[in-house]
Amino acid sequence: MIEDLNLNSKSIESELGKKIMDNASMIAEQAYKLYQLNFPEIKGDKQSIVKNYTNFIQIIGEGFLQNLDNTAEKIINLSKQFGNDMVQKGQLLNFVIQSISVLRITIWEYIEKEIEHISNITIKDMSKMTLNIGTLLDNITFGFSSSYVESHEEMSERFFDSLQELSVPVVPIFEGVAILPLIGELDTRRAKILSEEALKRTKELNLHSLILDLSGVSYVDTMVANHIFQLVEALNILGIKTIVTGISPAIAMTTVGLNINLDKLTIRSNLQQALEVLGYGRVRAQN
Repeated sequence: MIEDLNLNSKSIESELGKKIMDNASMIAEQAYKLYQLNFPEIKGDKQSIVKNYTNFIQIIGEGFLQNLDNTAEKIINLSKQFGNDMVQKGQLLNFVIQSISVLRITIWEYIEKEIEHISNITIKDMSKMTLNIGTLLDNITFGFSSSYVESHEEMSERFFDSLQELSVPVVPIFEGVAILPLIGELDTRRAKILSEEALKRTKELNLHSLILDLSGVSYVDTMVANHIFQLVEALNILGIKTIVTGISPAIAMTTVGLNINLDKLTIRSNLQQALEVLGYGRVRAQN
């Protein structure tokens, strides 16, 4: 407890900042107990939570001793790192939002006990401390939330890309021959992944022929159609004969609008006709 009853405003802040920093671990333990009491359903590692609480409390204490802007930047950076760690561990956003509310309550309870015997503290002093602490705690929320959102979006992007890669199934059907059946909607992003993955897989499988089946795709826009036919041209340059099958009327109309030279393309209505082009249909007929 701050004993000197005649401290001025600046001395009160400095002394309080030192007290908060010196007792950061104890305050963090109290915050954790309050957290467990109010949110028993949310599980978390005690050591990790107390450690993070302690780090934040120490920076808040610094805020009373140093420039608030520098402290705010420091606490935002720590919060962003914390947010990224929470995303990696699969923690929900409300986990930290609720823990910050507990931290706010615990710090204020500690401050109230420390200053309760200071007779000359003014409403202005209290308002200033309230604003400073509120700003620092808000910075924790801001830093964590922004980092959480960014990290979550990045993970979602990686997951989406991985999922899209799996949706490019180049399936071998004969030695040197494979089929790439496309199903569902094709947007520009998926078309780009399609091109990259198809070129990579055809090389890995040492193909000389690829059947690109579009029967599972009902519509593509001009950008996507352009990607598809650029893929066909790239495969032809690599010496891989490409046969396009299953073109719907809608895709056909889009293709016509692109003024693509269809003489360079081998197009068949279905898989059976494509296999006949490659010679496999005739062999089966003989059997």
